[in-house]
Amino acid sequence: MRFYQTITILPDALISVVFLRRQIWQQLHLVLTENKTGKTDSTIAIAFPDYCHEPKTPGNRLRLLAQDYDSLAIPAISARLSSFYPYIRLSRILPVPEKNQPVSYVREHVKGLRRFQSAGNGRLFIPETLPFIWTESLSGKGRHRPFPFFIRKLEAEFTAEGTFTCYGLSHKKTENGVIATVPHF
Repeated sequence: MRFYQTITILPDALISVVFLRRQIWQQLHLVLTENKTGKTDSTIAIAFPDYCHEPKTPGNRLRLLAQDYDSLAIPAISARLSSFYPYIRLSRILPVPEKNQPVSYVREHVKGLRRFQSAGNGRLFIPETLPFIWTESLSGKGRHRPFPFFIRKLEAEFTAEGTFTCYGLSHKKTENGVIATVPHF
């Protein structure tokens, strides 16, 4: 990844950051879906520079990353986010700093009752300890209930090229066994 653009969600007394993050996430997902390169692939990745386990939050900044400038310069990003401009700041497209740490962000699927289990029940790892963004499926007919979209951050020793999902996260399963990374800075 050579270029990035940061979306910063500004604190507001009337609208929660959680609500704004959810709405922005949905719009970014639509942009990535409209501009996908394969059946489920995107050339744009999303990173969370303020990702934190305590408190569990992906943070107030979302960072769009791409290999080339033109991938981020598509008008759809600005157009989809225009109604949020009183509540966000959208940076210019900038080159990625040379000093960074490669990481991967992957979706942790949790369905059914497991989603509601507590971490104190003696099981090994319950994904509810992961940061998440409330989202809802926009596919199919009718409205779907919101669900928590759990995001796991994986540290990496080396930079790995690859594709990303239409949510901007690394594919968990790849043909060559390598998970694509993004620069964390």
